[in-house]
Amino acid sequence: MLLFAGADTSVPPIQQVTVNRSGGVWDAAFSGLVPGAYSIRAEQSDEAGNVGLSGVVPFTIAAPSAPSGPSAAFSWYPAKPHPGEKVTLVSSSTDQASPITGYAWSLLSSAFTPGAQSISTSFGTVGAHTVRLRVTDAAGASSTATQTIPVTYAAMRPFPIVRIATVRVGGRLRVRRLSVEAPSGASIEVLCVGRACPIRSQLRKLPAGKKAVPVTFTRFQRFFPPGVTLRIRVFAPGLVGKYTSFAIRRGKLPLRSDACVNATEPRPVGCSS
Repeated sequence: MLLFAGADTSVPPIQQVTVNRSGGVWDAAFSGLVPGAYSIRAEQSDEAGNVGLSGVVPFTIAAPSAPSGPSAAFSWYPAKPHPGEKVTLVSSSTDQASPITGYAWSLLSSAFTPGAQSISTSFGTVGAHTVRLRVTDAAGASSTATQTIPVTYAAMRPFPIVRIATVRVGGRLRVRRLSVEAPSGASIEVLCVGRACPIRSQLRKLPAGKKAVPVTFTRFQRFFPPGVTLRIRVFAPGLVGKYTSFAIRRGKLPLRSDACVNATEPRPVGCSS
């Protein structure tokens, strides 16, 4: 096996390796090759002195790519923090060519502030907060990572429980039990929606500092005609609460759906995990 520098095979080869054939298959290894263009050609001879040459096969050894500098990355805990809750930011940046020597964070403004690999902060408002990290290595190369941290309201603890029990009497539906178990300080609103509502609404505010106990709404424990819907909302400032809709339908079972309500929006929203 002959190895040539470049495409010209009329010059002496730079390496020549003798190979042994095994079952019609052979291979050869060349050493000390540097990046550049090469060509190889096989040469075979017999006992009579006849020589056969293969075609020329060119190939190129590429130079290794230059180090690209650091790659900035970070994570945070907890994944979905609440307003005022401590959030830990941790850099997971890497650099294959040089050690990382500098960390700078941008939290509440566009300016970067020098810091450590891990820092702690908090966010005072609900919403998406943009955080940036810039890392610099010993060679002076830098990289920036940007992520958005979702800040959400905390859920009520314990989370409210709405219990509704019904019975049919003579083809009419009667709410036999309507009770809500909610934490202290929460407000509970029961609202009847529809033209035939016998009673419109009732609001109860639970005193602070007391253990959660079921609150029974006896005014709504009565017969309701088809076409009306009971809506129960449990809410408190700065917390995610409970929303329940209970629709009375003609000739069908009542339709119940449960969702959440946040601290400022009375409309139901999805309950995140």
